[in-house]
Amino acid sequence: MIRWLLLIFLFFLPAIDNAQNLTIIDSLRIKAAQTTNDSTRAITYSDLNYQWAEYNFDSSWHYANQVELIGTKLNNPYLITKGLTSKAIAYDYQNEFDSAIHYYLKAGEYARLHENLEGQASSIFNIGVMHSFKGEMEQAIEKYNESGEIYKKLGNQRMIALVHNNLGIIYRKNGKYELAKRAYQTSLKIKEGLGDESGILNSLTNLSSALRYLKEYDSAILISERALALSQKLQNQSVYLHELVNQAMVHEQLENSVKALNLYNEAESLLNIKTPYETKAQVLNALGQYYYQHGNTLKAQQYVDRMGKVINDEGKLEIAYNFYFLSYQIYKALGKVDLALKQLEKALDKKEKLFDNEVLVKTTELEQLYEKEKREIEIQQLNAENKLQTLTLAKSESERNSLLVISIFVLSLAVLLLFLFRQKRKSLVEKEVLLQEIHHRVKNNLQIISSLLKLQARNLSDEAAIDAVREGESRVKSMALIHQRLYSADDVRGVNVQEYLENLISEIFQTFGVRTIDHQIKTGSIKLDIDTMIPLGLIVNELITNALKYAFEENKKGKLYIEIEEKGEQLWVKVRDDGTGMDSDNLNKSDSFGWKMIQSLSRKLKAEINIINNEGTTVQLVLSRYKLIK
Repeated sequence: MIRWLLLIFLFFLPAIDNAQNLTIIDSLRIKAAQTTNDSTRAITYSDLNYQWAEYNFDSSWHYANQVELIGTKLNNPYLITKGLTSKAIAYDYQNEFDSAIHYYLKAGEYARLHENLEGQASSIFNIGVMHSFKGEMEQAIEKYNESGEIYKKLGNQRMIALVHNNLGIIYRKNGKYELAKRAYQTSLKIKEGLGDESGILNSLTNLSSALRYLKEYDSAILISERALALSQKLQNQSVYLHELVNQAMVHEQLENSVKALNLYNEAESLLNIKTPYETKAQVLNALGQYYYQHGNTLKAQQYVDRMGKVINDEGKLEIAYNFYFLSYQIYKALGKVDLALKQLEKALDKKEKLFDNEVLVKTTELEQLYEKEKREIEIQQLNAENKLQTLTLAKSESERNSLLVISIFVLSLAVLLLFLFRQKRKSLVEKEVLLQEIHHRVKNNLQIISSLLKLQARNLSDEAAIDAVREGESRVKSMALIHQRLYSADDVRGVNVQEYLENLISEIFQTFGVRTIDHQIKTGSIKLDIDTMIPLGLIVNELITNALKYAFEENKKGKLYIEIEEKGEQLWVKVRDDGTGMDSDNLNKSDSFGWKMIQSLSRKLKAEINIINNEGTTVQLVLSRYKLIK
């Protein structure tokens, strides 16, 4: 029994009871000690390896090693393959997927050399599972299909059904719901032929969700009703609760709100202390969302408060994000600004982690696609080389054939180079789109934070606090502008400094309500990379803010000058005002947060700071660490 047998219950099985697990382990130990048959002992050790895998790597590894040793001693290829697979399982349960893949590969190769098709297919399937866990979906699909072909030769219907089930899971995670539906339907048909009721239940629940995503609501309800009836028969309360919520969501889409609420309430009435965390979270969050959407925020708050008592930040990120964002919406609607702000901060943290995972998966998919295309190009190149060799041999027959060989080779090479160029351009375009999406999402998150700071400022009465929040808002906007420029620009490598500073000073003037101060910006066509622009933007933002606060008397006209130019291997930055001037000694001794931030960011850019007090104040920075984009 290996780990992938549990995949068909991926979202529905309750946690294994530790005491029960220890009882099984003790029973297996006694069995291993009493048996006189080495092969039986090896199989028992394999079961012990599996039982220990989730709890103790050293014990799991010990029994895996014993299986392989007995197999080697008996010269039994089946047991040696099982021992290598057991070592993979030990790493698998520790989430060390690369090490698990290494031993699954060894097990598969050993099985292939000894014509063990079952062992070979099992190893390939497990490698697919590992790639799926790593987010390498293209490779996972490739391995599932490869193992499925072998299982077809073996006539192993149970594993063919499992292959289609896992393919459906991948398609559903990637939003390919039509492909997911077909995969689940194939898996369901096979399981019905086998009479596998537990497997049928799993396929029904997966299929009902896919149909809901496809908005095929009538079919979704029919499948869901079958799942509800079968889950009652099998006494699987977790699946029953899941289907109640799934069907309630369908009725909400059909605007049958009374029916939806009845289903939600039934699900809530069945919750108890033994209900799995994910199922309980699904029910409570669904009820909170229902009442919030129907305008009953006080009732919705009751459910998020209940959910808050059981929320597990270390569990699934999607559950935590949905809870914190719903809480933020409800508290905001109730006018509880401080609580709303706290919940939104937590939601943004979870969203950022989800986004990081999403970017990692997308990047991995692009890399896999690139490697796949690269392999195809290499195959084409080898084919071209083989054709060239064949034509070169024919050259000796006649001069005419020689000329033909050269012509074909040149043409093939030109076609190949054109193909390589187009493939490389396609890969670069995809990566640029991904980078633009990253900058777009970062910009959106920063704008949300800026809006929250503005909202917070409206609820403050202390002028010092208002100024501090307003300055924070200005700093956030300075960073958001950079990501906005990168998102909307054709070249995502860097930022046009002139355009950025024009937007920045406009935002600052608007924030502080400035109407009497003019400005002049002179930077030429300089473009800087994001690692230079973010700290430099924050510094300029701080200097402009200080000038507006201290250099100009109220309602008096004045002017700000910003100049940036490259001299030699240094970047010179000047921010000048024609205001009342400021004592450079006092400024250098200042203990304000803004001045400390300027000094810290200047050190990052290896910049020297000079302050000149002459008909106003000029702050000059000479940067040694920067990167121009040309």
